Amino acid sequence: MKIFISPVAETDWTVDAGEFVTEIKSRFPEAIVTEGTTGAHSLEWRLADSVEGSLDLSGNTVVLDGNILDCARFAVWYRRLVPASQRLVFYDESYSADLDLELATTVEELITPFEIDDISGA
Repeated sequence: MKIFISPVAETDWTVDAGEFVTEIKSRFPEAIVTEGTTGAHSLEWRLADSVEGSLDLSGNTVVLDGNILDCARFAVWYRRLVPASQRLVFYDESYSADLDLELATTVEELITPFEIDDISGA
């Protein structure tokens, strides 16, 4: 599942890529980080076998590819790195659900909209 984390509105705020790499490697020692990638990303990383991520060239949108639980865990950690004044939104590729990503947001709050309802009615 592809998940995006980006500012709610246009902003001049950007992630400092160097500091972000340091934070990723500190929190996730097993991470493989590639800087200065080609294409639409300035930075890419892989966390063990669970999540692949990238920082777009604008420096303010994170794209995650993995299961929703691991993406939500990363998002909650990432939110702590971003200034509290910067509003962020957490959403999937089809924008079927979107949530404000705040400092107090929990993993459970992020995954709930993406859980598939039991269609059997049981």
